[in-house]
Amino acid sequence: MNGIDDLLPILGFENTSDLIAGLKAYFLQQQYVWKDEQIIGFRMDDTYTDTCSDWFVIMNGGNVVAVQGSTKPGSYWLNLKTGGTLKEGQIIGMWVVGKTDWSRLPYLQEVQPSTCYRDHSLLGTIDRAAPQATGQWGCNFHSWANIGENQHVGNLSEMCMVTDPAENTAAFAVINTMTEPINFTLIFAPAFLS
Repeated sequence: MNGIDDLLPILGFENTSDLIAGLKAYFLQQQYVWKDEQIIGFRMDDTYTDTCSDWFVIMNGGNVVAVQGSTKPGSYWLNLKTGGTLKEGQIIGMWVVGKTDWSRLPYLQEVQPSTCYRDHSLLGTIDRAAPQATGQWGCNFHSWANIGENQHVGNLSEMCMVTDPAENTAAFAVINTMTEPINFTLIFAPAFLS
């Protein structure tokens, strides 16, 4: 399952080569490090949807896969006012492949600190004026076995990047060929498109 053909028109590109060129230009503008092996997340908007309404592009050289997922905490954690929302930016060497059977599916485990918004306003959108905190929060990239299709994010993400199981399988077809640790860049799509 590769959603690259679905993502390209959303981002305004005709083909993967043009997307890569656009990303390289954006990375240069933002002074991010470009690697041919990396994961790029696209946060499509600021709305807490509790669904997989965002995108991840997983690339290893010419092998590029796009999968839908969520870059925002689920409703369970937002309602408890304990979740964090990962701040957009680049984290060099953020993840390594997890070595336990924690989620019963392959996952990436955070090994570098990340910065999040501690947004507990319950306003329905990311509050970019909320206090920020930096630490190692367990901001993993994962799914969970047997969650079912179209499952709400719910308690799957306190600050994690999550996908449904089928998307997770597609992502790990490329992730398993990458060198660790893996860089992650989270982009606010409206800023990228402007």
